[in-house]
Amino acid sequence: MGTNAITEPFKALRNTTFARLYFAQIASLFGDAFTWLGLALLTYEISPKNAATILASALTLRVTAYILFSPFAGVVSEKF
Repeated sequence: MGTNAITEPFKALRNTTFARLYFAQIASLFGDAFTWLGLALLTYEISPKNAATILASALTLRVTAYILFSPFAGVVSEKF
C-alpha cells in the first residue's frame, strides 16, 4: 500500500467547484450535529425527568416530517 493509494480519494478535491461543495456539505453536517446536541440539551433543560420522552417525540416528529414531505419536495423542486 503506497502513498498513491492514500492520496487517490483526494484527487477530486483539485476541482474547485467540487471542493467547495464538499466542504459546504461538511459544514452542513457539523451544523446538523450541533442542532441534535442543542435539541437534546434543551429537552433536558425544559424537563430533566421527562427529557428522554420529549426528545424521542421531537426526533420522531422530525423524521416523520422528513418521510412525509421528501417525496413532494422533489416534485416541487423540479417545477421551479
